[in-house]
Amino acid sequence: MKPMHDLSKHNALLRYLNQIPRKMVALHGRDNVAAFVLYDLCHENGFNLVRAAYLVDNPDFNCLKGVAGIHRDEKHIHGNGTDFWQDPDLYTKLAADSLFNRRTREIEQESIERNGSQEKKAIAALAHQLDFKNPEYYSWKMRHDNKGFFIFDRVNGELKELDEHMNDCIHFFSYCPIA
Repeated sequence: MKPMHDLSKHNALLRYLNQIPRKMVALHGRDNVAAFVLYDLCHENGFNLVRAAYLVDNPDFNCLKGVAGIHRDEKHIHGNGTDFWQDPDLYTKLAADSLFNRRTREIEQESIERNGSQEKKAIAALAHQLDFKNPEYYSWKMRHDNKGFFIFDRVNGELKELDEHMNDCIHFFSYCPIA
């Protein structure tokens, strides 16, 4: 683990992220739990991301599918103090109205894994398609030989020393339905 320069920010982040699994269980049965997880990861109390997209690659069905996207400039990211986990119908509607989320969810193409595409090039093309400015990404193995992709833009100046936690937290998506 890297030394933390801002221990209070680190502790606040961990307290915030630690609540996500409990919240996920409370939404059991909803198809869009991934959108709620994405909201919390991007939130200013989370990793404070400008925009992010979550996609799943399924080589067995030769499909890469966009699952959820969030962009700070769209109204649903702000919430006006609303706890979206307590009002999931409101957030579901706001996410459905989000242009960035719709553009992310419209992505459906051949599998990166199955077709032997170069991952970095394929993700760069997706990031360009979604108008990311300085994209970074993580990928990870999921159940049933699927692979998750998390593409994001940071807020300038955000601490990269928290990346170890981000890399761990994106695995929450592995427990969300893919709708």
